[in-house]
Amino acid sequence: MGKVAVLYKSKYGTTKQYAEWIAEETGGTLFPVSKVKLADLEDYDTIIIGGGIYASSIIGMTFLTKNFARLSEKKLIAFSVGASFDNKKNTDSIRNHNLTPEMQKTVRYFHLRGGLFYGKMGNLDRMGLKTYIGMLKKKPEDQWDEETYGMIETYGKDTSFLDRATIAPIVAAVKTV
Repeated sequence: MGKVAVLYKSKYGTTKQYAEWIAEETGGTLFPVSKVKLADLEDYDTIIIGGGIYASSIIGMTFLTKNFARLSEKKLIAFSVGASFDNKKNTDSIRNHNLTPEMQKTVRYFHLRGGLFYGKMGNLDRMGLKTYIGMLKKKPEDQWDEETYGMIETYGKDTSFLDRATIAPIVAAVKTV
């Protein structure tokens, strides 16, 4: 397995919680993306980087994008955290938006459900979510799926989908050769 570095960027705490659990399970060292330098990662065999999803982008992923050429010889794993379900449609969309085709060849990607914490949100995030919920409500109700119902039902309520068990595939990916 070698040495593992777990990098994260967390706005409301869910990504940090997942990163802490992943570091515990893998014996990895935890780094906030904002404080890590490329030189800090030289001795690590596996780099895991995670961030929350905002406007389809994984925050903190620019670190991997900018340094991909120098990190590409290492095992690279990326994860996103958001309210959306972990299904093929969502994960393909997030992966394609955040990882270049070259990166997709070598970076293993996972999505974890986080939560919505309205009391912690800034005005911009609340406005964005209100707009998104408005768009969902405009769809004909016979086109609503489980995710749409869930987003509308939980709108305005603090909701956590954190589940430590969901990191198992990431931990398994770290342990594979």
